[in-house]
Amino acid sequence: METMTRGSTEALRQRRGVLVREHGDAENRHDVDGVVATFHHACYDVVPLGAMSDGAAAVHEFLSGVIGAPTAQPFLRAAATETFNRREHCDESNC
Repeated sequence: METMTRGSTEALRQRRGVLVREHGDAENRHDVDGVVATFHHACYDVVPLGAMSDGAAAVHEFLSGVIGAPTAQPFLRAAATETFNRREHCDESNC
């Protein structure tokens, strides 16, 4: 099993942060293809809506109805929350 060094852990954190910002930026542009492209395995679980979309096609379909449709609400905006900001700087062993 490979042990992560402090440098490799920091590099991983930075890549995660960039990816999350790219994802949020794509959501804010209402760019469904751009959002899906940020996933290794696309999956959206929107608990308040009871909507689980698993897989690139399912996520694309869900997001097309939410942010990609001509009737999409322009006020829908994504933002990294305090929860992400805390988790961005943790390792799987201490999250």
